[in-house]
Amino acid sequence: MSEISPITNRYLGVMRSAHKTTEVFGIPLIDTDLAPSHAPFGPENGSIHGFSRRLSELAEDIDDDEPLGGFMKHNIYAALLAMPVLSGKLRIGHDIEYADFVEHTTGIRPEMTPESSDDPAIESLAVQRYGIEEAVARLGFSFRPEDRSAFHAAYAMDPESTEDTVTSLVEKSKRAVGKIIGNTILQDEGMISVNIGDFGASWQAYASADEHQNLFADINVNPSFNLSAAEEELIVSHELAHLASFAIKKSALANGDLHPAAALVLAFSSMYPQQEVIARVAEAEVVSAQGEDPLFQFLAKHGRYTVDVGVNMMLFANSGASKEEVEEYGAAHLPFHDPERIKQQAKDFADNLLFKTVFAVDSEVLRIAQRIAAMPVKEKQSLLQRMCIEPLSPAELRSLGSVSMPAAG
Repeated sequence: MSEISPITNRYLGVMRSAHKTTEVFGIPLIDTDLAPSHAPFGPENGSIHGFSRRLSELAEDIDDDEPLGGFMKHNIYAALLAMPVLSGKLRIGHDIEYADFVEHTTGIRPEMTPESSDDPAIESLAVQRYGIEEAVARLGFSFRPEDRSAFHAAYAMDPESTEDTVTSLVEKSKRAVGKIIGNTILQDEGMISVNIGDFGASWQAYASADEHQNLFADINVNPSFNLSAAEEELIVSHELAHLASFAIKKSALANGDLHPAAALVLAFSSMYPQQEVIARVAEAEVVSAQGEDPLFQFLAKHGRYTVDVGVNMMLFANSGASKEEVEEYGAAHLPFHDPERIKQQAKDFADNLLFKTVFAVDSEVLRIAQRIAAMPVKEKQSLLQRMCIEPLSPAELRSLGSVSMPAAG
């Protein structure tokens, strides 16, 4: 690994210190940290105001010709906006509009999906719902609340064999993700660990690096999720795609092919949706490999529709609608969702900054991923490998898949 420049070392230290401060508010500033561990943390007991001053000074000191200088400055400005929001000093909906906050931090502006449209290029909710109704009818059900329990019961995995099923899906997905990205790094002994178990009912899966930069994924098989093997395969492929991108990053950093600043991914930055695109491409490839399988077709259509409805719910929640109004909208559009899940989402869309920011970009992430998934194999692999190690600007991220991009150098 090449020597780290003083300004990069300072960037890593200040960001890590700011992360320690934002954790007090229950939301991390950093999503994944694979950067050199010897970069200093600096003072950890600073105030939001103090860190804002240090970040501003750092941005001023980054020269225009500094490698990844623009990337570091964008992340600094995103942190400068996110930190006062996290601490409550800057209020969403009062001091800054929510869509503006998401765009300034991630580079993607969330937009409403219309109920219907005369423009055939727009996939309105009505058009999407028609496709879902056709898909679920092929499975012998209707897309109505009264069929929700029967549908989930028909495809749910046997709790007695769930862990064994997921274990086999992990091995299958290691190979599949390797082919998608064009890299077999997931099959290297000791590169990653995947933990399968019952971790409670609050989340389904999570991939990251621990404090020693060991890469891991936790796959939650809590029986309350009542998932089908098909749903679980999509979840596993999503998380393993994250691990593959982390492993490629880590290897590139060790070989001197990755700038250390790009090994630290902020939760509120354009690098976060960039990582999500890779994972969503992996999901799209799983569906494609199943051909016209009606269950996978339903899951793909329903997943996209759920995201677009969710973004609408989130925008309603952050434009003055009450939680009850957001719940009513969700219940009217998501008949296969448990009412308690919709209630919790309505609360999170109003109160949980990280949750709603991640969700806000997911609609555009899916659109980008679908365009990339349709690329020729070699071009797609080259682009995905590039995305694993090269941070793209918000403008470049939005253009992914819409034009042919140069291969990674």
